Amino acid sequence: MDYLFRRKKKRISYETLMQLAFPKATVAIITSTIGDRTLFEETYNRFTGVRDSENFIHDDTIPAIIGRLGETVSQTKWKLKKTFKRNKEDVVSAVVKLLWILCVILAIVIIALLIKRSPKPICLTQGCIKSAHYALKYMDTSVEPCTNFYDFACGGFIKKTIVDPPHLEVNIFSKMTNIVNQQLKSLIIEPLPQNLTRPYQLLKTMCNLCHNETQKEGVKVIEEILARIGGWPMMKGSKWDINSFHWADMILKLKDFGLPYSHFFSVNVEHYLDDNNTLQNIIQLKTSGISSSIKNDTYLYDIVKLFDLEESKAAEDIQSVVLFMNNLSTIFKSPNNREMVIEDMINVNNILQGEHWLSFFKNLFKRSQEEILQKSPLIAFPPTLKQLLNLLNETNKRVQANYLFFETVIWMFHYADDHLRYIGQRISNARNPPRWYECFQDMHKSLNLPLYSLYAKKYFSNGTKNAVEALIVNIRTELLKLIEASKWLDAETKKNAVEKALSMASYVGYPPPLEEPGVLDAYYKELKIDTSSYLKSIMSITIFNSNKTFNKLFQSKEETKWITHADTTVINAYYMPSQNCIDISVAILNEPIFGTNRPSYINYAKVGMIIGHEMMHGFDHKGSKYDKNGNLANWWSKESLQNFVRKAKCIEKQYSNYTFPGLHRKVDGKHTLGENIADNIGLQIAHLAYKTWRESNEPENKLPGLNYTRNQQFWISFAQTWCQKLQDNYPGNVFDVHSPPRYRVIGTLTNLREFARDFKCPKHSPMNPPQKCDFW
Repeated sequence: MDYLFRRKKKRISYETLMQLAFPKATVAIITSTIGDRTLFEETYNRFTGVRDSENFIHDDTIPAIIGRLGETVSQTKWKLKKTFKRNKEDVVSAVVKLLWILCVILAIVIIALLIKRSPKPICLTQGCIKSAHYALKYMDTSVEPCTNFYDFACGGFIKKTIVDPPHLEVNIFSKMTNIVNQQLKSLIIEPLPQNLTRPYQLLKTMCNLCHNETQKEGVKVIEEILARIGGWPMMKGSKWDINSFHWADMILKLKDFGLPYSHFFSVNVEHYLDDNNTLQNIIQLKTSGISSSIKNDTYLYDIVKLFDLEESKAAEDIQSVVLFMNNLSTIFKSPNNREMVIEDMINVNNILQGEHWLSFFKNLFKRSQEEILQKSPLIAFPPTLKQLLNLLNETNKRVQANYLFFETVIWMFHYADDHLRYIGQRISNARNPPRWYECFQDMHKSLNLPLYSLYAKKYFSNGTKNAVEALIVNIRTELLKLIEASKWLDAETKKNAVEKALSMASYVGYPPPLEEPGVLDAYYKELKIDTSSYLKSIMSITIFNSNKTFNKLFQSKEETKWITHADTTVINAYYMPSQNCIDISVAILNEPIFGTNRPSYINYAKVGMIIGHEMMHGFDHKGSKYDKNGNLANWWSKESLQNFVRKAKCIEKQYSNYTFPGLHRKVDGKHTLGENIADNIGLQIAHLAYKTWRESNEPENKLPGLNYTRNQQFWISFAQTWCQKLQDNYPGNVFDVHSPPRYRVIGTLTNLREFARDFKCPKHSPMNPPQKCDFW
């Protein structure tokens, strides 16, 4: 029979008390260690006054409990004496058992007294106990909350967390990464659930190929592929024909073979709003986000030896390749890479001289020039593309070819046998992760949609989806109230802001098509995989994915939009201004960001703040330039925009006064402005949403062991989302668009009067300064 004691209508089991007393041990472990559960049950019944299912209704005094405790210990000693007489060698073991018994009895007495004397009910669900455990572990109550709330909420985390090299930091999200990695590992290595369709079967086939070392390529097969592409100067020697090479032709060959081809620039299909306010597809060339896989050129000589290349010229060839690679890197890292020039496609050959672009696109997209001009009358490219073309025109073709072949070989090594993979990792300065993680990364880049869907099926429930969507509704409601109540927006701008907030879409977990029957089957219908080896299977999928990318030029935005929201495995939430929507991934909805069976003030403070943060990106200094349909448009009146700039300036100035920990360098308030605005208003509307929710719901129980009000626990839960421990002498990422976590907490809370009121912070105290930045 389960022994219970009750306070009013609250029943707490014996097992629950044992878990509270020893949170890191199970009842079974404790019982097996001590050996006599009956004795504990008797003790438990004695001090709680319970016999079988009798209610715990009378109020024992401390002397009475101590008396019962003494009686129980006497009985225990008598039982142990009998043991001593039977076997004197058990003396030490018996003493240890006695000490265990005393510890458990004392723990139960203390917890029971706290519960009996508590004027307010305590939440003892698994979610509450876990939340209380980590809240207490992360806090440092020796710090005055009105002096430094970050150290108060996260001081314990900072003191107790160890950052092991090569990691530079540990935070809540890096801890979540460990959880998600274990989930992903089970997807990769465990058998596939039955009755799943072809895309999932293909995923499992690829995972098996990835783990099967007997189906990995060696040098000979890679040599054959290189020969089919057209020959490598360092491999062909004097027989290589320089006149047969052109970089554009080589890119097309690489693409057709299923090999990476974005070594000089990438080709994408994007959506563009023209001067007539018409949305159309556009071909976009980008030089940003590209980097060479050659990080340590010393190990390029390993490739020379492997393929028995012409060693007499190897040193000269490698030196030329490294110089060319450095020149490319200068272009790829240029700040002008982010800018885009829009020109008529018909004139592209005159603007970007050195290549017949329409012919290039015809062969890349496998469509006629007329079709391309019809679907993409415009082309977008960065100013640095002209620099790139000049560099290619000035660089010897042999150097260009050697560079492309080195990059291709290093890529193929990743999918080859262990020896070749190791050489590739040394050249790329890549770490050697567990094999299952490499397989996951490969699937993430190739066969990603079935992977995302399978992760959602296994680790995401409709209950979680519904709960988070309800949070979004409540937080959006508070945002609308703030907009309506704002006195610095004129009527027309206020109307536009309300329309944008109402039009903002949300994707919680995954886009609906990802789980709709038949959608993935139709998407992968044309995919045929060469399963004779892992490398060839990856090349098959790469061809398929490239064709899917280029087919977007001939599809509407709505047909392909859902794919951009499909990644369920990333621990992230974000706002997309071009679609006016927020994404909350499956992976970020793990503990401690979101959990069931715990008070709502924790979820509102953590995932609620993140939701509010992403919503506010639609109204920060960048997102405010997009209208409700995701189009670049000015929907602000001149006066309202001036008021916006003035309010944003207050936040910029505030954060510019903060200093990086351990570094004589100020935070760049202008660089971090968008994130700081989102943090401040996101937390404000999450708190308002919780207050509104609380008004129409029953009071929630407090967490055990935390002597704080529900409002105070809201602020503590928020702050502990951003706990971070840095490696010694590492100040943090000074180029991050987010402020350091310390100031994401302090900066927001010092602007909120509700926080100062809940913690009774005196005016002019560090956490309650007189000057506050009120945005809305």
